[in-house]
Amino acid sequence: FVHTHWDDADEASPPLPLRVMVEECSQCEAAHLASVARHGIEIEVGPTPQSLLRADVVASTERCLRLLLRYLELHYSGAEPATPATLPVYVSLGKVPFVDGADADGALPGAVVAASLQDRDFAPLRAGEALFEALDGSLVPYDGSLGEVVHPVFINEAAYYYRESGRGVGMSRPVEWPVL
Repeated sequence: FVHTHWDDADEASPPLPLRVMVEECSQCEAAHLASVARHGIEIEVGPTPQSLLRADVVASTERCLRLLLRYLELHYSGAEPATPATLPVYVSLGKVPFVDGADADGALPGAVVAASLQDRDFAPLRAGEALFEALDGSLVPYDGSLGEVVHPVFINEAAYYYRESGRGVGMSRPVEWPVL
């Protein structure tokens, strides 16, 4: 919708897709900066390994910020663009935890993300399909605990390897979100 109606992205080099993820939780439950404001927004662009600077990801981040500021400018000038009744978004379902490691305290995961999922954030994953690869090489399937079909997000994020950071792979599902 945004690209069709008021995005000025360069048609010669198609931009990375912009997706909206909705987290339905209170400020007390959210442990990140976007929860400080009454209506928080955060921009996450990727998948990108930590400490890596990619030109396409920087351009996508700038594009997203430019679109947010353009919308706010139009909204507060009284020229808010028409919006559809709903927008496609992803709703967070929680995380599927990594398999615990063999180390004494289980601080590190005992499996890695299955190669078939790498760089496939938001792609459908069905119950029974590979989610992790154990250190012995065996595949660990998604068990369907968060739904028969889910859409993994933040795949292989280094920050989620440790138990203290909510270790696991985030799961979401696509929905049509009402625009207020």
